[in-house]
Amino acid sequence: MENRVQLIFKRFTKWTIFYTIFVVFAGSLVKVTGSGMGCPDWPKCFGYYAPPFTDAKITWKSNHLYEESQMIIHDGELLIAPLDFQSAVSFNRLNWARYDKHDYNGYKPIHTIIEAVNRWASVLLGFVALGMVVFSFRTSIFRVVNIVFSLAVFFLIGFEAWLGKLVVDGVLNPADISYHMLTAFGIVIVLSAIHARNSSAKSIEYSPLYKKIQIGAFSYLLLQLVLGVVLRQTFDAYADIARDTWVDEASITFYVHRSSSLIYVLLTVITWRIIKVLPKDSYEWKSFKWILIMTVLEVFSGAIMGYLDVPKSAQPVHVILSSILLLVQANLFFRIFWKRNIK
Repeated sequence: MENRVQLIFKRFTKWTIFYTIFVVFAGSLVKVTGSGMGCPDWPKCFGYYAPPFTDAKITWKSNHLYEESQMIIHDGELLIAPLDFQSAVSFNRLNWARYDKHDYNGYKPIHTIIEAVNRWASVLLGFVALGMVVFSFRTSIFRVVNIVFSLAVFFLIGFEAWLGKLVVDGVLNPADISYHMLTAFGIVIVLSAIHARNSSAKSIEYSPLYKKIQIGAFSYLLLQLVLGVVLRQTFDAYADIARDTWVDEASITFYVHRSSSLIYVLLTVITWRIIKVLPKDSYEWKSFKWILIMTVLEVFSGAIMGYLDVPKSAQPVHVILSSILLLVQANLFFRIFWKRNIK
């Protein structure tokens, strides 16, 4: 019988998984809408904790108290207040310093809103992950594993936040965005390990073939995700040309990613044939039914991107489906090593 602390820890783990998936989706939405510079500084937004949703806050005002790090856009320049000061009747350039971390100086309210949602979700993710860390020290079952992996998640979230700063400072450098996405996938994998270890659902007895298939499926999915990130970075290089040429321009990168996905589909079919006769209340079947759903949707969204010129709306959907698929596939992978038979 699991105690109350153990149940609270598992609840925090589930919340952390949910917010991680949401942050991945929000980050993808930021990317496809071009909202990454909606907040040109980090961790604040135009120097404010509450982002400016109209241009009133970033337009110079007379007789106004400006606080250190607050920004305005004036005469095509992004300016920052180096110190607190009260503005006079007329604009004095000496009160301001040019923001020198990058040359971006634009403002679009919708971009600021989307980027702000992404950052707020990331902050919330940090808090629930901290709760997971705190309660991991009080768990009685698998305590060492819970502590180590919870701390790993918290560290990766901090690293992800630092990468987010690099993305902004580098004005959405494609390589920085790729590292950002790969780290997010890393967080999903570690969270899946915690979830698989602490789940109290009943497990099946594994055949040698089943183990090999799950190890192969997990490994191959990781490869596909890396190829997908490389392909996204390749598409970024074509941002200034028509979308209907992207697939042709990507050439071998796209076709390898698309065609090799059939190998993962084959591994999924083999898994289904192995476990289709198993009890439907087993951990393996509950996880695998989500793999079936996510695989079908992932292939469908990939086909839409390939045959409909990579529409913007399909990209964030493809990313979030990939994240959920990684989560449940990793569940089956880790369960091979951390099986619990609960009567």
